[in-house]
Amino acid sequence: VFYQAGIGVIWGVKKGVNPNEEDYHKKYYPDEFTTIGIPVKAGVRYIPFKFLAIGLDTRSNFNLKKTVGDIMLTIEIGKLRD
Repeated sequence: VFYQAGIGVIWGVKKGVNPNEEDYHKKYYPDEFTTIGIPVKAGVRYIPFKFLAIGLDTRSNFNLKKTVGDIMLTIEIGKLRD
C-alpha cells in the first residue's frame, strides 16, 4: 500500500453558459479556469515474482472548480526486489 499527496495548480476549460443570450440551454462559451488543488494518489501492489507486479491505483485532484479522478490497473515488469 502506498499513498502520495501534495498541493498543486490545475487549469483547463469548462463549458460555460453565456449570460447574454436569451436561451441559456443552447448557447455556450468556453470558461477558462485556474485553481489550487490537492492531488492524491494511492494504490496497492501484488508482487508474485521478483520481476512482476500487478496493482490498482487511484488518482484524484480535489479543488473548487473541477474535481477529477481515475482508477488504473497497473502491470510493472523489471527488477522489483532482490
